[in-house]
Amino acid sequence: MFGLRLQGHVLALLACAIAALGLMACSSSEPEVIEKIVEVEKIVEVEKPVEVEVEKIVEKEIIKEIVKEVQVPAIQSEITQAASFTEYFQNPMNSKYGGTFKWGGRAKPSMYDFHQSPTHNNLTAQQPMYNGVVQFDPRDGGLTVAPDLATAWEVSDDGKEYTFSLRRGVEWHDGPQFECGGGPFTANDVVATYERIIDPPEGMISLRKELMVDGADLREIVAVDDHTVKFVLGSPRTTLVPALASGWNMVVSEKYLDCVNNSMRDSAFIPGTGPFIITDHTPGESWNMDKNVDYFIEHLPYFDKLDLAALAQAQARAAAIYGGQVDAVMQITKEDMQRAWDDPAKYHSQIGNFFNGHIFAFNANRPPFDDVRLRRAFHLVVDKMTLHELTAKTSFNGEEPGGWFLPDWQTGGSPYSRSGEELAMTPGWRVPTAEDIAEAKSLMAEAGYPDGAGLNISFLQRGNQPSAAVAAIQDMIRKNLNVEMEIELTDEGGYYDRVLNKDFDTTGTFTAAEIIDPGPWFTRFLADGGSWNYGGWSDPKTDALMKQINEEQDVDKRVELVREMQLLLDELVPIMLYNYHGGYDIYRTYLGGPGMTDMYFGGYNSMHRRWTHIWFERERE
Repeated sequence: MFGLRLQGHVLALLACAIAALGLMACSSSEPEVIEKIVEVEKIVEVEKPVEVEVEKIVEKEIIKEIVKEVQVPAIQSEITQAASFTEYFQNPMNSKYGGTFKWGGRAKPSMYDFHQSPTHNNLTAQQPMYNGVVQFDPRDGGLTVAPDLATAWEVSDDGKEYTFSLRRGVEWHDGPQFECGGGPFTANDVVATYERIIDPPEGMISLRKELMVDGADLREIVAVDDHTVKFVLGSPRTTLVPALASGWNMVVSEKYLDCVNNSMRDSAFIPGTGPFIITDHTPGESWNMDKNVDYFIEHLPYFDKLDLAALAQAQARAAAIYGGQVDAVMQITKEDMQRAWDDPAKYHSQIGNFFNGHIFAFNANRPPFDDVRLRRAFHLVVDKMTLHELTAKTSFNGEEPGGWFLPDWQTGGSPYSRSGEELAMTPGWRVPTAEDIAEAKSLMAEAGYPDGAGLNISFLQRGNQPSAAVAAIQDMIRKNLNVEMEIELTDEGGYYDRVLNKDFDTTGTFTAAEIIDPGPWFTRFLADGGSWNYGGWSDPKTDALMKQINEEQDVDKRVELVREMQLLLDELVPIMLYNYHGGYDIYRTYLGGPGMTDMYFGGYNSMHRRWTHIWFERERE
């Protein structure tokens, strides 16, 4: 088996002093950060005194120490070299092996190609079977980048070529359940994976293409040899390494892709290299996996088996965890979570920061919302704080609803985020004042709709009943602008037909980020053809700023550009952003291990749902 020690060479740490998914450049001028804590236990016996040193990694303390000593910004800044380390995945001395881990959550995908999936129904079920080039570390909730199939990288002087050293001795899963399984993992598999992501075959919609092409400016992937792969960028970008760490970008076998004509939609039995191997799957009901005894990290995983139950409804998940049918669940409602909070001896509560927000989209291609005065009037009178509190899922996120980028409570204090103090004073983000409402009414009158007269609008919503947030927006517009907004309900097929044809006044969607970087974030809802740009926004000013933000490598200058974009969006209001939220998970406290964090970042993108760093601390209760 192949661990992290390669022929005695010292490996390279793939994340140096990272906070909140932020990657900071490493250099000899930076203060030294000790990334382990030594706890010394003195054991004294009657016949002979003995001293035993116990080395133990404690993630929470490490993160706090790094932030305190080097003041790492919570962003992805340019990496010029990798720091060294001797053994990344150290096996904790108190680890325990064995048992079948039972989990309940969203695991009912409509197809199995995770590269083109928008839903966690794929990711949370399929993660345990695969690896990425690199990964977000499951031991700290996804705050740092860690090795995975790659063990080190080098960056060219011009910042446009990243060369990764890949593991040797890794094998693809094999068995009678797999079509075209088995064989060694090589650089060609990485090339085949990322070529289908950035240049998808006909009939495939690659949902991570924006992240890799528009965000990271990835132009070419080259297999230098079997164990070396090069990523070639069109320009230096801050986003490549964290983009590679996204859990959606799992590596698949070139042999398998050739075998199935590059289509992964139809079968759940896609060979991987991950810590668990799929043995059985009942669509819409369950996934069963066995431990990969040949996994390339020798001491992982700890569980013998995984049994994943597809529980689509939050109420069913709550019943399963509180009824003792499963060991852990994902995404419980705030109301159902209260029982876990009230009984911490029995239930371990975990809070997730999902890096996403809801969008109220204006159709900017036709009247009336091709007029900026109407968009701004709506923005001024819709109370984002009330919308945020209406569905806020975490106890610590009541400070502010955001402000064109992720709020700082989600990013760990990224300099790209606007502070709650600023937003509380900013029209459109603060609770609407009398002055804000008066300005909105004046804008309406200038646009030809005094006191709302003559303005008839509708909101296109997918589903069979209005959401609480949309109903609240409807009430705010009626109360403050004397405008009636009809809510049109439609089924999913009819909804997307109308959205694609721009046959609506306003509609709702959301935006999400795999990484904390404003480049791909803005691209999603501002760029022509952006995946969440339902309203068809296109403007030369925002286009020019997006280009500058993507290409600028100096962090301070980039922060200034993002600030300029946020102020511009305050004026143009291409959409309304509201209700950034997270989620709740529950684990039984008889589980243990460094993966039992109190918080995780990036939703389920961080690959911590592979359950490699959790074990049974004691028998089920």
